[in-house]
This record gives sequence, structure tokens and C-alpha cells, in this order.
Amino acid sequence: MDDALQAPPNLDLAFIEGYRQGPATETPFAADEHMPGINRGGWHDAADHDLAAGAQVWATMLLALSRETFGLNSDQTTVDRARGNVVLHVPDGKPDILQQVVHGVENLLTAIASPAIALSGSPTPHSSSTAPWASPRP
Repeated sequence: MDDALQAPPNLDLAFIEGYRQGPATETPFAADEHMPGINRGGWHDAADHDLAAGAQVWATMLLALSRETFGLNSDQTTVDRARGNVVLHVPDGKPDILQQVVHGVENLLTAIASPAIALSGSPTPHSSSTAPWASPRP
């Protein structure tokens, strides 16, 4: 689970994974302050202020396509979302892969719904700017 901490200004982790925080946070949160509501779902965080939206989308899409393509129904894990608890090798009646898809979608939807953050966008085919929905929020 993501720690949902605001990256401090001028954080440069490019030498590790290509992440750089600019000189401004563009959020109302101070450096290392918890941002409520966005620490839900997602993977790949090492508490380094970097839970890349593109990686979340890609992982979620691959899991969903794997479920649809191969009909995966294995249930070997109990997920108690309310308590943030996972128990391995104890089925809960829900396919594990669907629970993982929900985990990824939840991360993306909470990020989109947050008034404090903006997901990085993609260049449009006709310009070098990012998509309008990905611009920084006031």
C-alpha cells in the first residue's frame, strides 16, 4: 500500500528510477505530509514518493486481461479490505486476480478523485502538451 506522503520539493531519484519532484509540490500538502484518501490500492511503492500512475494502469490492465483471456479463478488468499489485512493460503470465496484488479482500480480512482494531485498525462498526437485531464489542479 502506498504511504500517501507528499514528495518534498526538488527530490531527485532519477538515478534510481527516473522520478523527479519539481521545485513546487502543486498541492496544499507540506513535504512528507500524509495526503488523505489516496493511500488505497496500487503496487510498486518502496516508500520513495513514487507510485507511478502508468505502472498502476499497466499492471491493472494486464491482470484484467489475464482474467478475461485465461479465465483465472484461483482463490488462495483472504483479503479483508476494511482492516487492510491479507491472509495467504486461506480462500475467501473471491478469485484472487479479481481482488487484485479491484486493488489497482481503487488506486487509480482515488488518485483521479483527489483534489490534491494530478496524474501525469500523455502527449497528444498533435502537440507536445499533456492531455487536459492531466493538468495540475488549482
